[in-house]
Amino acid sequence: MGVILRLHSFEILIVDDGSTDNTAAVARRYPCRLIRHKVNRGKGAAMKTGIQHARGENIIFIDADDTYPAETILEIAAALEDYDYVVASRSKGKQNIPAFNRIGNAIFRNSIRYIYGFKAYDPLTGLYGLKKTHLEKMDLRSRGFGIESEIAIKAAAMGLKIKDIPIVYRERIGKAKLNGLRDGYRIGCTILKHLPLYNPTLTFILPGLLLFLLGLTAMIGFIKEPQQVRGIAASVLMLAGFQVVTLGVASKLYGLVHKNRKPNPFMMYFLRNRVDRKLILLSLAIILLSVGSLLMVAKGQPGLEVYSLPLLTGGLLGVLLFFAAIFLSIFVPDVSSRSIKLS
Repeated sequence: MGVILRLHSFEILIVDDGSTDNTAAVARRYPCRLIRHKVNRGKGAAMKTGIQHARGENIIFIDADDTYPAETILEIAAALEDYDYVVASRSKGKQNIPAFNRIGNAIFRNSIRYIYGFKAYDPLTGLYGLKKTHLEKMDLRSRGFGIESEIAIKAAAMGLKIKDIPIVYRERIGKAKLNGLRDGYRIGCTILKHLPLYNPTLTFILPGLLLFLLGLTAMIGFIKEPQQVRGIAASVLMLAGFQVVTLGVASKLYGLVHKNRKPNPFMMYFLRNRVDRKLILLSLAIILLSVGSLLMVAKGQPGLEVYSLPLLTGGLLGVLLFFAAIFLSIFVPDVSSRSIKLS
C-alpha cells in the first residue's frame, strides 16, 4: 500500500495491492481515494497504478508500515518546488532493519550510487517524491521491490536535480512483505540489467579498450618476435575490442534518443562537432594507408612479411571504423530532434 500526496490540493491516494487485511476498510474512514487490485501484483505494479491515477504533478510515495515519518511528507512537498527528486534517506534507525537486509541494502545502495552516479544517500528508501512528468518518461518496468532501484538509476541518467533529507527509520508495524533472498535477488537483477544501457562505459567501453590494448601489446610483441599464434590472437583482440567499444558508444547514443539520458561531455563533443563524419574520412585514410603499405611490403625486401599481419589488422580496423561511423550517424539527427542543447 502506498500514499501519494498532491501539493496545494493534497490529494491522498491509497493503492491496496490485493491485500487480505483491513486496508480497504480502514482507508474508507479517511478523506482519500482508494484504488484496489483484485490480486497482489507487486509493489512496483501498485506504484505504477498510483502514478497513472494521480492528478497532481508532484508525487510522493511512502510505505504504509509506519517505518517512515509521515510528517516528512510536507518537507518533501515543499522541496519539490525546487527539485525534481527528493529522497528521505534512512540515515538513523538502522537497527530496525534486519541484519541480513542491512547487508543487502549496503551492497545495493553503494552499487547504485557508484555505478550509476546516484547523488542521494539512500536510493532504496520507501519515502521519496518526484515530478510526475519524470516518472512517466522513465517508462518503469519493475513490478516488485526493484522499482526503487529502477527509479534511482533512471533519475541519475536523466540528470534530475536531487535533494537528500535525512530521516530516522522506525520499527515496523506488522509483518514484512519483503523477502531478503527473493526480493534481494530481484533488486540485484534490476541493477545489473540496466548496466548495458545506463552505464555502457563500464559494460562496453572500458572492457573494449582493455581488449584493444591487450591486442596492441601482443601485436607489438609479435613484430619483435613473430609467432603465428601470438599474431592471430593480437589481431582478434584488437578487432573484438574495437567492436565492443562501438557497442558502448551506440548504447550511449541510443540512450540519448530513447531513454531521456543526459549527455556527458564526451557525447556532447561527439554530437556538437559531428565527429561521425570525420571518422568516415579517417577510416578511408586508414584503409588506403594499410592497402598501400601492404602492396609495398609485398614488393619490398625479404623479411618485411612480419608487417603484413599488423597492416592487415589496421585495414580491417579501418573497415570496421567506416561502418561504425555510418551506423552511429543514424542516431545524430534523432538526438538533435529531441532539442538537446549541443552548444
